[in-house]
Amino acid sequence: MAGLLVPLAQQVINFSEIEPLSGAYNLPEVVNLKSETWFSGEFQQKYSPYYEYKIGFRSSLVRLRNQLYYWAYGESTNYVVIGKENQLYAWNYWAPFGGLDLVPDSVVESNVNNLKLLEAKLNEMGVPLLVVIGANKARLSISHMPSNYKEGETLPNNYRNYISAMSKANLPVVDFNAVFKDLKKDHGLKLFPNTGTHWSGLGMSLCLDSILAFANRKNADDLAQARVMGSFLADSTLESDVDLSNDLNLIYPLKTERNLFANTQLTSGRKANLFVIGDSFYWNLYQLNDFYATVDSSSHYWYYNNTDIDFISTREAVENFDPVKLASKADAVVIVATEANLHLFPFGFPEEFLENF
Repeated sequence: MAGLLVPLAQQVINFSEIEPLSGAYNLPEVVNLKSETWFSGEFQQKYSPYYEYKIGFRSSLVRLRNQLYYWAYGESTNYVVIGKENQLYAWNYWAPFGGLDLVPDSVVESNVNNLKLLEAKLNEMGVPLLVVIGANKARLSISHMPSNYKEGETLPNNYRNYISAMSKANLPVVDFNAVFKDLKKDHGLKLFPNTGTHWSGLGMSLCLDSILAFANRKNADDLAQARVMGSFLADSTLESDVDLSNDLNLIYPLKTERNLFANTQLTSGRKANLFVIGDSFYWNLYQLNDFYATVDSSSHYWYYNNTDIDFISTREAVENFDPVKLASKADAVVIVATEANLHLFPFGFPEEFLENF
């Protein structure tokens, strides 16, 4: 009985510092205790999950459960897929490869048409538009996912449909699935951290190199560049390398192997002002020293077109900004997406921009 009271004591007086769980967790809401909420049962109904969430040593007990489940079954209790040779995958990056989250052809056509209209308006302003498709670990190393996952690509899928439609529309696109497919011959699985879903440091540097080189074409070659000249293996130094390992919430995290980083050459020139709309694959670039050496702090990054995140991770609603005004000052407008979120692409930005133009 005394042992059962320990979590309650931890909850009340917090006598031991406990590391919180990794990942996105929302604290259940509660309502004020009133006679009407008590007799209606609303207070009890909402307080119960809140109490369970706040109970002492909850995170430690969750980690214990996850660790036992991993030892017993070699699986996780959430979205993380544990593959072969200690490779971790995010389920939502396999799903579209398997043909899930498929959007109708009419939606793809409409979105690409809006991108062309956006490109035309930006061209009038002298600002180029670039689409970047980030690399999908599940697509490029599907053979290392568990045996019950189908290795063959399911067609149709959003990635193939969008790449085809944007190619026909002559939109400038950097497709890192294709780039990584070529690089895989030399680097294999090292193109991605074994404990993360995002690309390696090499991939981030290649993305930065591509964006700066594209922006430089319209700026009389006066922008500073961070050119990738080669690569090397080193111990992990990037937080994104362990995003999936952290989200497993184990007592004994999986070992992170050495990862690929880029040898880069910085050139002289002014820093680029970029206006980027996209997912976390661009946010990864905030981990690179070369990023701050070549991209101006006046740049804007709109995470999924709903939150502006600056260089020190201050967040602000995008409604507080005029996208046309930001684009007019930019050296390039870039939309970044990955296969996991192509069902949301291009995040409603072209329509909002055109409405404000």
